[in-house]
Amino acid sequence: PGEFDYAGYLSRRNCFYRFYPDSVIRTDKENYSLLNINHLAGRVKNRMTSTWSGGGDGLAGLMAVTMGDKSALTGEIRESYSDAGGMHILAVSGLHVGLIWIILERIFLFLTYIPGGKRVRSVLIIIILWFYAAIAGFSPSVCRSVTMFSLLSVSSALSRDRNSVNIVLLSALILLMINPAQIFEVGFQLSYLAVIGIIAIQPLLAGLCTTRYRIIRRMVDLSSVSIAAQIATFPLSVFYFHQIPVYFLITNLAAIPLLSCIVGLFIISTPFFLAQCLEKPFLWILENLTQLMNRIMELISSIPGSTVNGLQMPVSKVVLVYLLIFFLLFSLKYRSIIYMMIIIILLSVLLLLSSVLLFKEKRLHRMIVPHFRGGTLITFVHGREANHFVTYDDSLSGATIHNYIESNYGFRNMKSAGFQIDTLEAYQNRYVSAVKLFEGCLLIVDGNARVLVIDGSLNRSRPGFFSDYRADAAILHRYKYYKATDSLYFSPETEIIINGFNRTTVAERLVKGSSAPYITERDGAYIKNY
Repeated sequence: PGEFDYAGYLSRRNCFYRFYPDSVIRTDKENYSLLNINHLAGRVKNRMTSTWSGGGDGLAGLMAVTMGDKSALTGEIRESYSDAGGMHILAVSGLHVGLIWIILERIFLFLTYIPGGKRVRSVLIIIILWFYAAIAGFSPSVCRSVTMFSLLSVSSALSRDRNSVNIVLLSALILLMINPAQIFEVGFQLSYLAVIGIIAIQPLLAGLCTTRYRIIRRMVDLSSVSIAAQIATFPLSVFYFHQIPVYFLITNLAAIPLLSCIVGLFIISTPFFLAQCLEKPFLWILENLTQLMNRIMELISSIPGSTVNGLQMPVSKVVLVYLLIFFLLFSLKYRSIIYMMIIIILLSVLLLLSSVLLFKEKRLHRMIVPHFRGGTLITFVHGREANHFVTYDDSLSGATIHNYIESNYGFRNMKSAGFQIDTLEAYQNRYVSAVKLFEGCLLIVDGNARVLVIDGSLNRSRPGFFSDYRADAAILHRYKYYKATDSLYFSPETEIIINGFNRTTVAERLVKGSSAPYITERDGAYIKNY
């Protein structure tokens, strides 16, 4: 439980099976056409980046923010951007495509002064944007952004009013008609929420501060855009990622001007990279600007309290918070007492729901046995405290289990205690007690529940002991070889759990005299509420 649903992730991409071929044979590798946009984009990208080698974090960051290639980014750089609230800067998305679109509109402005030039300009911009999307690998974020700005260009060519909301919704409709499963993608949801938030909230925030100084006005506009996007996305961000960046405003004020310079210079220098003429001075400037941006992200992320972790927001709370934001915007715009009353009611419901969820969490009493192939983890949860009983045979399995504990319990700031099953003789705290009955058999008592943990590599002397022992559950692990003399007899009321630390067929054959066992490999993690 709590792990990333990789099967669901793949199914939303129409991928339901996987196979492992012995070898791969590539055929007709020279049969390419200039009409093959992917091949042409790949050739252009390779020519532009042929001299982009031998660099460190600067070039890796430059590849990410201009080409959408994040393969060379180190884990430290990714973590710095994440903690500083700047992951949207690394991913080529609406911010990057928007900057390119603005620059292209300025470059082709002269076309508007000739008959029919407005439409020619829009066609050229759309072609360049989609070719750039091909260079960036047609990633979902790039396709979303290019679709939106293509529609903006079309409305400009037709001399129509650029109604931002209609364009955003139309682009979403087009993408969902092509692939309806996109609506379940986190990136799709967050990107459209951010854009809608900027359209709806930014004008209200910008209107709170008026000044005649241009530089202050620019800073206010940039800050209001950042805050508007954060307001629109924070409930969903908490729901998915359980954290929010604290210094996102500082990050955007520092990084977006730098990113604008990088993207602008990249557009200007593109002909030089393609011609491989005078490209080194441009590359040196771009690399150092990106390196400066990396250092700023590292500095911001190193400030204490850069992120607030361990946040929980169930779906019901997410819906209520978005309703609050929606009616708060209407209240600020129309100043109606009806909207204020709705806001008060929603706040009351939100507080009541929070109290109910907190009460249920404090009364939570649960045993969890996840599925791990190389080890055993048994967790007893009591409110915001967890007791973990662990064993494993190798360091890799141990690291996997401990990472799971940290990611599922540590980030929620739960009080945790861990115990090694193999070496534990006796232990007791206010929730659980454990005692070794004999070699290879540990008894854990959690309230009125009695759980046996039986080690197949050690327990060979008392196979009939368990038939007369009253236990609510028995967890088998390390059973990898079958001997008829090792058969285990349990009372009918004992639930047998076979985790991933077994050869499943062996463990199944050993169990006698009880109901069908619960197999985590087949049935998923075992979860029992008391």
